[in-house]
Parts: sequence; C-alpha cells; structure tokens
Amino acid sequence: MTDVGTSVDVVAPSPVESDIDKDKLPDVSSWKLMKNLSWRIWLVVFIGIMSSILNGLVFPSFAVVFGEVLGVFSLPASQVLDEIHPWGATFLALGIVLAVSTFVKNLCFSISGENLTRVVRSKLFKAILRQEVGWFDDESNSTAALSTKLSSNAGDVSGAAGVRLGTVIEMSVTLLASMAVAFGYSWITAFVVVGLIPILAVGSVLYFSLAAGRKKSSNKGLKEASEIALESVKNIRVVAAFGLEESFYQTFEKEVLGTYKLSVCLSVLFGVAYALTQSLVFFAYIVTFRFGAYIVMLPTDDILYTGYENVFRVFSAIVFGSIAIGATGSFAPDYTKAKESAKIVYAILDRNPEIDNYSQDGLKLEDVKGDLQFENVFFAYPQRLQVNVLSSFSLKVKQGQTLALVGASGGGKSTVMQLIERFYDPHAGCASLDGTNILDINLSWLRSQIGIVSQEPVLFDGTVAENIRYGALFREVSDEEVIAAAKSANIHSFIETLPMGYNTSVGGESNQLSGGQKQRVAIARALLRDPKILLLDEATSALDSESERVVQEALDKAREGRTCIVIAHRLSTIYNSDCIAVLKRGKVAELGTHRELMEKRGLYYRLNGAKATSQPEQETNNTESGISILQI
Repeated sequence: MTDVGTSVDVVAPSPVESDIDKDKLPDVSSWKLMKNLSWRIWLVVFIGIMSSILNGLVFPSFAVVFGEVLGVFSLPASQVLDEIHPWGATFLALGIVLAVSTFVKNLCFSISGENLTRVVRSKLFKAILRQEVGWFDDESNSTAALSTKLSSNAGDVSGAAGVRLGTVIEMSVTLLASMAVAFGYSWITAFVVVGLIPILAVGSVLYFSLAAGRKKSSNKGLKEASEIALESVKNIRVVAAFGLEESFYQTFEKEVLGTYKLSVCLSVLFGVAYALTQSLVFFAYIVTFRFGAYIVMLPTDDILYTGYENVFRVFSAIVFGSIAIGATGSFAPDYTKAKESAKIVYAILDRNPEIDNYSQDGLKLEDVKGDLQFENVFFAYPQRLQVNVLSSFSLKVKQGQTLALVGASGGGKSTVMQLIERFYDPHAGCASLDGTNILDINLSWLRSQIGIVSQEPVLFDGTVAENIRYGALFREVSDEEVIAAAKSANIHSFIETLPMGYNTSVGGESNQLSGGQKQRVAIARALLRDPKILLLDEATSALDSESERVVQEALDKAREGRTCIVIAHRLSTIYNSDCIAVLKRGKVAELGTHRELMEKRGLYYRLNGAKATSQPEQETNNTESGISILQI
C-alpha cells in the first residue's frame, strides 16, 4: 500500500548538543569521581591518606627537633656530645618514617589512580557505545574527538585519586602542622607569618589560573591536528596515490604552529607566575628574621620575648609551610585538569541517549513473521532538521516479500533502512513490525531479527571466523554454524584455500580480501543470525561483473523465505522483486512490479532509460552490456 499525503510541519527534536565547551558543563565533584572505586581500592586510598598525613607531620617535627639541636649547641662543650646523641637518633627515626610512609603513599595512590583511570575509561567506552547513531553525527563527537576523550581525558582523571592527590594531602598537613608549631613556640611571630600567607598565595593563584587557561587554549588546535593526522593515516593509500603527503603535512603544520605560538605566549606568563611563587618565600624570610632579631633582643620578662631557638623553630615552620604552599599550588593545575577532564567524561557518562542500545525495556515478539509497515512517517536528520528526508511516507512489505527501493540520491532510500534498524526514530508517524510499533519493541531483540549487507561492508581486524561470528554474538555459535553460513554466502570454497582457513586474518580494514570476498563474508555474517528481515543496501554496486554474479547468487539464496528490502541501481538485482517502490522527495511516487511500472511509463520508466523495455530478458541483456537501471 502507499498513502502519499499532504506535507505538514513537524516539530523535530532539538539537535544533539555539543559538549566541546567545558565552561557550559556542570561541575564534577571529587566524590563523584572517587565513588567509581571499589571498597578494596578505598581501603588502599585510606592507607595512602594515613601515610600522607604521617608524611606531612615529619617536617614540622623536624622544625621542633632542629630548635632543640640549636639549643644543645649553646651548652658548654663538655655537654654537647652527650646531649646530641638522642637527637641524632630522633633524626634517624624521622628519616626512616619518611622513607616508609613516602613509599606506602606513592604505592597506594598509584594503585588508586590507575584503577580510577581504568574504571572511568571502561565506563566511558561503554557509554559511547550506548549512544544513538544521531549523536555521532555531531562533529564534536568525531572519531578523533572521542579517541582523545578515551585516551587523554579519561587518563587525566587519575589526578583526583593519584600520587598528586597524596602529595596535596601531605602538603596540607605540613602547612597546618607548621602553623601549629609556629603558634606554639612564638605566637607573635606566628601572627606575622599568618599575615604573610596571603602574599605567598598570590603567586600560586596566578600560576594555577594560567595553567588552567593554557590547557584549555591548546585543546582546540590539538584536536584539529589530531583529526587531520587520523584522516590522512587512515586513508594513506589515497594520499599516496594522489601525492597529497605535502598538502596534509602543511595543513597539520598550520594547526600545530597556531597552538605552538599561543603556548609560547602563555608560557612566558606561566614562567613569571611560577617565579613569583618561588621568590615571595624569600621576602617572607626577610620579615621573619628581622622581626625575630627584634623579639630576641627584648628583656626576658617582656611578653613578646622568646629565645632564639624558638625563632628558628618558627623560621623552619615558615620554610616547610611555604614549601607546602608552593607544592600544593604546583599540583593544583593537575587536579584542575582532572576536574576539567571529568566534566567532559561525565557529560557522556551522564547522558541519557534518545535510543538506548543497552535498554532492556520493550516487547519481544514470540512469532516473528516479518511484516513491515510505515504509516505517514516524517523524518529529518539531527544535523539538518530543516530538511525533511521523509515526508508523509507510507509503505507496506508483507512476510517473505522482496521490496526494491529506487530513486534519485537523497530520496530517502537508505533512511528507510536506518529507521527499520532504529538508528533513528521518526519525528512523526509510525514504523511497525508485525503490527507492533518498533518503538515498543526491545531494541537489542529487534536488531537480532535483522541482517544487513551494505555497499561497503566493514570487517574488523580479526580472523574470517571471528568476523562471521560477529553476526550472532548474542548467542553461542558453533564452528558448524559458521561453515554453514559461509556456504550459504558462497564463500566457503574460497576460505578453504586461505593459508589458515577460517583462522586467517583479514588484516587491518580487511585489506587482505577483495571487494567481492568482503561482501560475501558480510553476507555470511548477516545470515548467521538467521534474520527474519534482510536489508541489502546496494550490496553489488561497487563490484565488477564476475564478482557481482557470484555475490548476487549468494544474495538470491539468502533472500529465500525472508522479508527483504533492497536498494540497488542495477536492474539485474531488482527486476524480479515482488514489489518496487520509486521514492521522490521522501515519498512513494510509484509502486508496483517491474512490468507494471514499465507499462506506466512514469518516473521508473524514465529512470530506467529510453531504451528500456518491459521484458525482463531484454533488461537483463542491457544490464550485462553495462546499461544501468538508474542514470543517477
């Protein structure tokens, strides 16, 4: 049936939002990152925190012991050796504690950081696979961008639970303990120190801000450069054939050079900020020593008076406290990088796809016949919502029928197949299987009932047997079933001639097989799941005459007993179809058998060519002579 109605305006869903602007993304708390860790890793983190705290107490303890040692040196010479030995043993103990706690801290936080990276990276990849096909149409979700998120952004989140986090905890404890030592031994000097802390923090804050800006500014240029490199290497044969090496190199160099110039400018400011952070500490030393000299010279009964040992204790506290401020400030960009990367990662992890590939909801029909029907369907692609690819599209295919879709490019032929697979959902109207709206059917189950063979089949880097088994990974597949599928696809004899038979690798991008061989492996993969519906998207259009003949024999055999939808340009693949639908501007313009449509002398007749006749035998001869059914 066909019901070509009047076009109406349809409110389409909003386009997929880009997640490339991190400023527009919600913040991600440290707890949200850390809760990805298992309880065993949490135990490791706890041990690491305790070690960091112990580490942080070592240097303030050293300040106290250092003051005591100075006091020993003020004793008469005869007492110095006797008094110094216990403090020497104390220094030894502090050294041992520092060595052990540092080792444990680094070990624990290395384990937790790597574990967090592994978990987040795995979850991110799973979340990417979960997204609907329309999400990948957005340029911000290109192959290069997603590869960067998996490799760099997922790796950067370790800053929230790695060694740097342990160091920040350690330095924070050192700062607090140092201030406690300073207040405990000379409160007036400690007040002076506290007054200097904001000055010491200025450089760290500036350093931190520039580091974050430096990372953000370089991301865009590096992303563009990565995409150029990925595209050129992936298509190296075309690049070499047309001598495009220098052109791609110049384009890549232009992107990298822009990022380089920007980074150089920011590096100057970055260096100034870091130098300021380090130099401000010495100004604090000046103030401390000058003020210390003043209070040491006061009368002993003065409330501000303190001994020189205490001044050096406070001085040591300032030294270690300032080191803590500098170290914490230097690690802040790493933590910020982790937070910024976490925003990007969780923008995907928290996203609920419009079509959830992992959803367990929906019906599973008990007895699938294979009746397909489209009723008044409207559809536009997410990145081109203003253009309706299908408008008031209605069509029905009965069980066991073969339907051929023909028409000019952009007419909506491939879109029909993608709606059947639920790569996209209609914006209006209904697509149904056996009378049930496919939106109400379990997605994984629906796709398990469909086999698809495209014009350019994709084989993965693995063996021939593995590529065939990919067709039915939702169940156990025996070797006998793989061989049976290969025989049905007319490829078994060829596979047996390979060096390792079914265990022969097809190579990267299946470059070890010809076009016809890849096509037949793809057919075997589709047949292995024993689909009720078979979709053939121009499966022979890119093949030579001999390969087309062999593949067409396999396709004819595969169509037996199944509902089949075929997109083809060559008459030999569609003239004997049960029904042919001619699509024009997203609607069914003509519908009927080959003979009926030729007798109408309408659009199908004109597409077929002026010399075409309604006799299948003559049409076959024309095709063999190289005359195509569709002059597109």
